[in-house]
Amino acid sequence: RALVLDEPLAALDVTVRRDVRRFLAERLRSWRLPTVVVTHDPADAAAFEGDVLILERGRVTQAGRLADLARAPATEFVRQFAP
Repeated sequence: RALVLDEPLAALDVTVRRDVRRFLAERLRSWRLPTVVVTHDPADAAAFEGDVLILERGRVTQAGRLADLARAPATEFVRQFAP
């Protein structure tokens, strides 16, 4: 069993997005279910508090906690994504 969420917050306005992000992050932690969340928003990645895989041109260029990626970005894209 696993859950895949592809851009689950993309179509929401800023206020609703923040509330749904918080709600969803809490639910995912309580369910303890392996989850993949696809996002282009670093705030989403931070809220879900898991490991992050950065894909560039279809390849993983860096993986780890968002804070670790920010401290030692492997590429310019990672530097911009994980400020």
